Amino acid sequence: MGFAAVAGLTLAGAIFVALALPAERNFRPVTGGLGATLATYRLHLRNRRLLATCLIGFGMLFSNVAIYTFVNFLLAAPPYSFSPAQLGGVFVVYLLGVVTTSLAGGLAVRIGRIATLALGLGLSGLGLVCTLVPMAASIVLGLAFLSAGLFVVQALCIGLVPTLVTEARSTAVGLYVTIYYIGGALGGFVPALAYHAAGWPGVVVLVGCVFGAMMALAARQWPGRVASAALQQHTRL
Repeated sequence: MGFAAVAGLTLAGAIFVALALPAERNFRPVTGGLGATLATYRLHLRNRRLLATCLIGFGMLFSNVAIYTFVNFLLAAPPYSFSPAQLGGVFVVYLLGVVTTSLAGGLAVRIGRIATLALGLGLSGLGLVCTLVPMAASIVLGLAFLSAGLFVVQALCIGLVPTLVTEARSTAVGLYVTIYYIGGALGGFVPALAYHAAGWPGVVVLVGCVFGAMMALAARQWPGRVASAALQQHTRL
């Protein structure tokens, strides 16, 4: 019944978007067939700033999936012994991402993308530390901080991608989304090595290292100035 309800909501959302989303404007499709389309990917793969942004997105979803996959093992075991319903209820903290995503664009305009990314990753890092405190309330609070911070990262990345290319923006976004979901796929099982070696603290250390790599990539490759109108528009979308 749960899967059926989610499927129904997804279908309803898809129908609503198809009917309500305005038609594209100023869209210029790539001409020349499949070969021309693949050529745009070769162009994007030479764009260091775009690749860095894709890798930051990779790290975002890798971290998110890693945390929410393996924290279930932590909370299901004694002394917490969460039931399946309680474990599912923990995901309510995802709703904080709705708030922080809407704030990310405006904040980036005021203080810059890199500073905003640092705030987002800093909040997520604080969340990681909170999950190490052996109290259920602290762990759930830490997960809330993690979600709030990581959705800032996602908003910044997806808003930045179209500004980093001058042509074939749709394939640039497609490249970002592909690498983003590869990160999520790997986040579901690679951290198992850390979990088996050192338990939950091992996952925390691994994700903390990913945060550091994301910040270093942005510091080296992201442009310093923000085109406010474009960034806010893409973040809202």
